[in-house]
Amino acid sequence: MSATLVSLWTDVRKRLEAAGVETPVLDARLLVEAGAQVSRLEAAFRNEQIELPLGPRR
Repeated sequence: MSATLVSLWTDVRKRLEAAGVETPVLDARLLVEAGAQVSRLEAAFRNEQIELPLGPRR
């Protein structure tokens, strides 16, 4: 699966907002950083296509 960090963060944030999570922006950032195995600095400045170490979407 490939995506940009920004598109992935946006998708995760929207899902968390729809689920009623209190802090969707922060939680989405933390989940994307962990899932993509990047630091906060890399996530902020890197927006090229990345291969995610994740399985297929359910």
